[in-house]
Amino acid sequence: MTAEAEYSMGNYYLLLGQPKNSLQYLQRAIEIRKNILGYENESTVRYLESLAQVYETMGEQSEAEKSRTEAEILANRLGMR
Repeated sequence: MTAEAEYSMGNYYLLLGQPKNSLQYLQRAIEIRKNILGYENESTVRYLESLAQVYETMGEQSEAEKSRTEAEILANRLGMR
């Protein structure tokens, strides 16, 4: 699957209330994106923000905060914020 397809599936499972399934798709999307475009791109920011939402839904606040912080740092570096 492509990174966008993995990302879409991750969001789909999150909407279905299945964060564990969502997590695996979003993690794969991030890995695919990093391998193809490198880490520093706008898609990675979006994927990390979704990953934070999944962790939050699962009650894993520290992981959610790590993903949110990583997304924020990357967004600032890319001039998105």
